[in-house]
Amino acid sequence: MIVRIVLLLVSLSLLVHGAEGLYRALHAATPVSPLLPAIESVAGAQALLISLFLVTRARRRRLNQAAVPRLTADSPEAADADTQTTRIASTIRQPPPEFRRLMLVNLPPTAALSALEQAPPLGAQPAVRSAIARVLPGIKFNVHGLGQFNGADHSILMDLGDSPEVWSATIDVTGEAAPAALRRLITQTGWRAYAPRLGRFITAADLSTSQSSPFSAPRP
Repeated sequence: MIVRIVLLLVSLSLLVHGAEGLYRALHAATPVSPLLPAIESVAGAQALLISLFLVTRARRRRLNQAAVPRLTADSPEAADADTQTTRIASTIRQPPPEFRRLMLVNLPPTAALSALEQAPPLGAQPAVRSAIARVLPGIKFNVHGLGQFNGADHSILMDLGDSPEVWSATIDVTGEAAPAALRRLITQTGWRAYAPRLGRFITAADLSTSQSSPFSAPRP
């Protein structure tokens, strides 16, 4: 504001002084060069234009600020913005939960991680396949111990190995109902699911969420 006032005063002073000098130069009895008064007049005019430009720009900025409402936390505009953000986020499809590269081991719920090395086998191949088939009717295993079960909203891939005695089983559970499917399997068989990548057992909290599981294998 002070700069604009000073610039305005200087421009008016230059204009007046230049105009007077130019008038005296043109009407003097003795010829005098009007160059200096003309330069003063031009400089004053330019300074006046700059001052007017600054004033106009400042006024336009104030009008624009007055026209745009400020969004506060409790303003209707802020509420509308939050609603739109929530609506957009709800339309983004979340990836289905998945539990990959888990190990089924024959340990009780109270066993510590140190008990993994002394865990007894799940059982003989026929007994283990029969126990799994009671939970997953229709699952078939090939000669290498690979079995797959496809439900309406989940899929289970299991590897028992081809040894006569099954010490542990590797399992992948994917799909929308993966948490419920895995919970049903370990509950009805009495086995526990261990995640080697994270170094801990799966807990009830891991199976109570419909979001993407922390046990999911990293994408390639």
